[in-house]
Amino acid sequence: MSFLRFDRKAGRIVVEDSFQIELPPYFQDLSIAGRGPSEGLFFINSMNVEMATGGDLEGKPPMEIGASQREMDYLHVIDWKKAEQLAKDPAKTKVVNASR
Repeated sequence: MSFLRFDRKAGRIVVEDSFQIELPPYFQDLSIAGRGPSEGLFFINSMNVEMATGGDLEGKPPMEIGASQREMDYLHVIDWKKAEQLAKDPAKTKVVNASR
């Protein structure tokens, strides 16, 4: 999940103020930033936690069937303001390809 700070005047991403959070390898679907009482939180729906692959062409059940085995998937809730503070601490971050 990428959290990017934009400099609107320059029309560019401010890399020094941007960071990423590694999420599980499921499909990330809908997401929204919290409002009102949930201000500062970010909600992301995940699906296909079964990690289904393939389909008819591979001789397997259609991917939709494999990815629908569980009734519910996961909702990730990120306190992005806290994550932003942690991302500024070099001892608590890892830089990969210039991304924190």
